[in-house]
Amino acid sequence: MGAWGYEPFENDAAGDWLDPIENMLAKAIRSALETVKPSRHFDGYHEAVAAAALLAESSALESRINLAYLAEKSGLFDLAIETVCKIENDAAYLAEWDKPNEARTALASLRRSLVGHRREAERQAAAAALRIRRVPVRKKKQATTA
Repeated sequence: MGAWGYEPFENDAAGDWLDPIENMLAKAIRSALETVKPSRHFDGYHEAVAAAALLAESSALESRINLAYLAEKSGLFDLAIETVCKIENDAAYLAEWDKPNEARTALASLRRSLVGHRREAERQAAAAALRIRRVPVRKKKQATTA
């Protein structure tokens, strides 16, 4: 059994069980982000913001369901940041709010959170790649004949 602790999610079996859940969640987030279309009805804006916020929350290091690796690998962070930027810069959308500056501030905070999670995921991926490359290769000693 591959376990590194006694908590419910500190073993390989729990991780294997979570994999399809994380994949489904990542697909749902991608779907919501891709539905944003410029229109006077702001189609998909609220869903996309909720999806981006869910991605940010589920990419935190302490999150049980952690999408950081999937999001970094699949470009989901980039899509979320791009989508939030579109919404953040849509003056007509912001004008619909009672307090447009507060809406803009909330979107900017979400964008910064996503950027931070993307950077952390990139850093962790780079560190993992270095660890893999640094694994020493043991050479077999050649038998010496005397």
